[in-house]
Amino acid sequence: MHHVLTIPELVRVIVDEAGYGLLCPNAPTLVALALTCRGFLEPALDVLWSKQYRLDNLVKCLPEAIWIIPSGSPKTLTLSEPTRPTTQQDWDRFDFYAKRIRALEFDSLFLHKTGTRTLSKSLFRWLFSSRPSYHPLPTLTSLIWHGAESSEIRDYAHLLFGRQLSRLSIDTCSSMDSNSQTSEVPALLHLPERSPDIQELRLTTRRGFSVQPITGKFFASLKRLKFLTMESTMTEIPDILIGLSTLQNLTTVSLELSGRHRVGTSQKDEDRTGSGVVFRTLTKLTLRTATMSDANDILKTCRCPQLQLINVHGGTAQSADLEALNTMIRLINKHCVPTVLEAIEISAGEADEGTQVVQHITAASLRPLYDFHRLRSLHVISGADMYIILDDDSIEEMARSWPRIESLALWSDAATPWTTQTAMTLEGLVHLARYCPSLETLQIDVNTTGTTVSPLAKPGGGHYNRVLRELLAPRSHASGEPAYIAAFLYAIFPNLECINQGEDTDQVGEVRL
Repeated sequence: MHHVLTIPELVRVIVDEAGYGLLCPNAPTLVALALTCRGFLEPALDVLWSKQYRLDNLVKCLPEAIWIIPSGSPKTLTLSEPTRPTTQQDWDRFDFYAKRIRALEFDSLFLHKTGTRTLSKSLFRWLFSSRPSYHPLPTLTSLIWHGAESSEIRDYAHLLFGRQLSRLSIDTCSSMDSNSQTSEVPALLHLPERSPDIQELRLTTRRGFSVQPITGKFFASLKRLKFLTMESTMTEIPDILIGLSTLQNLTTVSLELSGRHRVGTSQKDEDRTGSGVVFRTLTKLTLRTATMSDANDILKTCRCPQLQLINVHGGTAQSADLEALNTMIRLINKHCVPTVLEAIEISAGEADEGTQVVQHITAASLRPLYDFHRLRSLHVISGADMYIILDDDSIEEMARSWPRIESLALWSDAATPWTTQTAMTLEGLVHLARYCPSLETLQIDVNTTGTTVSPLAKPGGGHYNRVLRELLAPRSHASGEPAYIAAFLYAIFPNLECINQGEDTDQVGEVRL
């Protein structure tokens, strides 16, 4: 063997590059590497066993007298009647491979692709109780527990929790009784004690159901938590927010909430709760709520001085209204720091053909966002019948306010035809080309009716942006000459490759330059 392959770091790089597949390690390649020479044996086995779906491969490393495959249940391993007490020799092969497992998934979606079997409750309990003082998976860092097949042993999931566990994802939907409005997950009570260094937690529940014992006190005990993704109900949120605000390492929170619960609806309540819920380390916040008002109730109670990205999805068309959107924008202005926040994404409802009330989002609604001069991304998308109506002067004011903007989307996906056309023309795009030199993606509606460009004119006064390559104008009204429009756009965006003006255009449609 060449002396270069005696360098452990180089061998690890070779094994990592050759051994990882789409869903799981590439077993044939890794086996071949392991059999090549002793230098590749340990690194190849580490990668081969690093990620497992279920535990059946590991259990089959035990003597066959301990486990059996019932004739009537070929997809299950169950405990055999022991003929003698186990010895350390019985566990040697098991431990040899178990110490290599870093990630473990219980997910029925991958069973047909991996051919794994589930463990019976008796075998699972025996596996983790036969040696009380020893954790079978000492280096486990990631545990994903999804799928109905694992529901009968879900209450014992805490037996997998260990000191090295840093990532946990549990889908509680399959464990809930159809007549119950709560999902009991007793295993979670053991998380703070057994895995105090947990950093990422993802909890999924059925919409409209609450999760027990998820409380503010529970979250406050997860001192090292950095990332939280959770589906829950609005009624649980006030207590949970207080608990989360005590965490000094929390950087990312994503909440998908159902139900209605008014939080801090009065000014007195807002001042009382808001001053006590300060997320000093939070940098990313995502909210998906039934209504925009629900999202506002949460934003009223939270201060986020380090927030860099906020993403709010505010429900359906029936729940979308202009006043709620205006309130949301004012709250972002009030509770976030202009010199820190860099990305704002607001989705104000989904399109609904039955919606009859038409509302107009104007520059007045967006003006509180002009204070955020460090913005790199701003997306305000209305799927309800709220049309964004802007003129060239308002676009110029925006462009001057956001000199660092890289991605800008201001448009409506309303289901009904436009009743009021946007007043923004091609001249509005000139302001974006002039004052936003870093703008890479643009999605905005433009009215190009009657646009003409003289061959002797210098479109845009000579101002241009060389970064922008694609312009999306999904509901724009265009009746001008496509050649004139394309010439104007090419002058201010010389590297533009695609113009897509959507279904409402009379002539333009899609133009490729």
